[in-house]
Amino acid sequence: MIYSATRQGLINAGYNPHYYLERQGFFVGIGIIVMYVVSLIDYRRLEILTTPFYVCSLLGLVGVYFVGQTALGHSAGTASAYCRYNRASSPC
Repeated sequence: MIYSATRQGLINAGYNPHYYLERQGFFVGIGIIVMYVVSLIDYRRLEILTTPFYVCSLLGLVGVYFVGQTALGHSAGTASAYCRYNRASSPC
């Protein structure tokens, strides 16, 4: 699909019409290599890291929530929000 959508534009511009096809094929090859390397990892060794990763992800979500709460409805530079977020009512 990428090839058929971009081929004529690349030909008209004087570029290689197979550029995006070759690029996509390259990344498919890289993906297969990465999948193979990841399949060699013994995940039982990573078991001791599950709890710290879980706690860090929860803390990250809470942090993103609070940053979003303080950032919504404020102006930044010359732009301002259309409406201010209010938990008790609809956003607008």
